[in-house]
Amino acid sequence: MIDTNLFLLWLVGLTNPKRIRKFKRTKRYDISSYAELSRVLSLFTKIITTPNIITEVSNFVGELENPDRDRCFSWLRTILNHKITERYTPTIEISKDRKFMIFGVTDCGIKQIAPQKFLVLTDDLKLMSYLTSTGVDAVNFENLRRAEPYLTSFQSS
Repeated sequence: MIDTNLFLLWLVGLTNPKRIRKFKRTKRYDISSYAELSRVLSLFTKIITTPNIITEVSNFVGELENPDRDRCFSWLRTILNHKITERYTPTIEISKDRKFMIFGVTDCGIKQIAPQKFLVLTDDLKLMSYLTSTGVDAVNFENLRRAEPYLTSFQSS
């Protein structure tokens, strides 16, 4: 399961990797972040997400200028049709989460769906801490990136 910021990084990178550092929503990443995320996502045949995440991503893509905006929306359509599986929880159910006032709809929606045996990939340390404290498997993307050299050397041993 992929969180909003990483989904957006993936989409912007697919569209125009040079835009990553220039777009306010992805400027904290670089092309190597996108490359690593793409490598990780390629390990999965389907990526799980929620309508709330897709809505946030779509709204952020709308902030891009053309031609990148149209290209991003085109990639989003392609990804939704071929790589994404949406899981839905009614918002009224999400709002009953005990941490709703802290995390809001999207993050609590992730928490509702992820225990159905999905690994959550996020760049949000606060969300990751909350998820793992409730028994949800979650990985922080930055920690994964920092561990990559060790994983690579371990695989070649």
